[in-house]
Amino acid sequence: MDYAGIAFFVYNRPYHTKQSIAALLKNECVSLSDLIIFSDGPKNEKNDVDVKKVRKFIHSIDKGFKSVSIVERDRNYGLANNMIDGINYVVNKYGKVIVVEDDTILHPGFILYMNTALNVYKKDEIVGGITGYLDPIQVNTSAIFFQRYPSCWGWATWKRSWDKFDINLRHSVLKIIENNEMHEFSFNGADLIVDQIENNLENDLFTYQIRWYASAFIHGMVFLHPSQSLIQNIGFDGTGDNCPNDNSLVNSNILNDEDKIPVTHIPLAESITIRKAYERYYNDALLEKSKIRKVLKLIKMNFLKFTKNRLSDIKRILKKYLYFAFRIMPETVLIILLTYYVKGKKLAMIYHSFGIDSYYYCIEKESFQKHIAVLRKLNAKFCSLDDYNKHSHDNDFKVLITFDDGFKSCIDSLDYLTINKIPSVLFLTTSFLDSQTQSYLSWSEIDKIAKNPIIEIGSHSINHMPMTALNLYDVENELNFSKKQIEEKLKLKINAFAYPYGDYNNEIQMISRKYYDYAFLSNDWNSFINNEKHSLSRLCLNKTHQSIKNFLAQILVFI
Repeated sequence: MDYAGIAFFVYNRPYHTKQSIAALLKNECVSLSDLIIFSDGPKNEKNDVDVKKVRKFIHSIDKGFKSVSIVERDRNYGLANNMIDGINYVVNKYGKVIVVEDDTILHPGFILYMNTALNVYKKDEIVGGITGYLDPIQVNTSAIFFQRYPSCWGWATWKRSWDKFDINLRHSVLKIIENNEMHEFSFNGADLIVDQIENNLENDLFTYQIRWYASAFIHGMVFLHPSQSLIQNIGFDGTGDNCPNDNSLVNSNILNDEDKIPVTHIPLAESITIRKAYERYYNDALLEKSKIRKVLKLIKMNFLKFTKNRLSDIKRILKKYLYFAFRIMPETVLIILLTYYVKGKKLAMIYHSFGIDSYYYCIEKESFQKHIAVLRKLNAKFCSLDDYNKHSHDNDFKVLITFDDGFKSCIDSLDYLTINKIPSVLFLTTSFLDSQTQSYLSWSEIDKIAKNPIIEIGSHSINHMPMTALNLYDVENELNFSKKQIEEKLKLKINAFAYPYGDYNNEIQMISRKYYDYAFLSNDWNSFINNEKHSLSRLCLNKTHQSIKNFLAQILVFI
């Protein structure tokens, strides 16, 4: 038998990881399998200690498997991104993959079951994959059955199936709606599915399972399930993301260690009886004990969504009026107000070009220097990228100066900042450089700039296209190849990206995590500060801000 590569995903839970590896090593045939471990990077300093403990442990694994290889992420990808990228790697190398997470205890027959099923159904393209976990439902059927919903705690698939995975959930959901299949897809409106869709589309979550399910569903795929679970999940203990502190919610019907699940070729059709059991479980058992509770939950969700949207609209309107009100005040009054208001706040600003020009975002050099002078009056602490994003307990007013696109007219302003020992970031649009027009910097000029230790270089994409107008394959190319091009030209590590036009969504933000430590938006004055490292707000300055009163009023409403 040809054995699939095992993709094993870990983060910051050393206790769980050790338990999971110990169970994996008890599996028969595991000595014939290659183990590829994907270790995500820490989100912050607090996570760093546990990530190091996990990495120390996985590097000690030297027996039991055919081979062990480790991929350590140099930044925090996030669970979904780490898994999607890891699955892509293994499935392309082996043609099939077994996926295991660090909080799963596997049955001793799990690896054999997976490899046998992968072999038995390898030519049946309607079969999207093999699952090892069974939800707590009553199954009165043979040892195995087919179901359209893929459980993703211990599972396997082939390259032919995973090639249909579409990271763009909105695209898949629209197809399901067009086909009038949302009722079936959501198990009659079960919260388990509906909440995942809503939270992912509204950027509150990024989970790969709902995307995998939607991708498989629109291609009519089914998944092989065991009639008793081969997985025990130990992650519902308060240590995992988005999980309640109760392992009893997910662990039942677990197969005894000495028993096995026989795998034979059965009809490739979903069991209607079992589907009804899933519908009852998802609608009645999962946090929905009664119709009253469900109605109350719906009312609460709708109320929160309503108030959230309305409050956002109200804030925007208020900020508009506040901006005009602040502009009437004397400059000295605005400075006094800001001196107290900006304590403990952060402000990132974007400049584009400088001089006397009709371009809306072109600012006179003298106005730029006045901005710096007035920020000093406000006791601004001018920061580098890392310092700007470090958590601090003091009352510093942190300011980050950035420049977008790579205009030639930035040179004098960069020199001015250097003389005054003020750090800055220059975001480059690579296709603009060395262009026929004289407006943009050349690579030779950028090479000199990059040698300045207080000027950091970031990417602003290749072609300065709005990211949401592109398919995600092209988005990844824009982010990846612009970074590579700059790094190769300048022999520097590029850690920051600025979304052209500030245009992004959840999927684009996820992709940015693969390549950059930070990603920035481009906001106007009615936007709100976002402290997530891959959607950091910046105030976009224009000609109207050449007036110091307008500039100060803008800061007041922005932060």
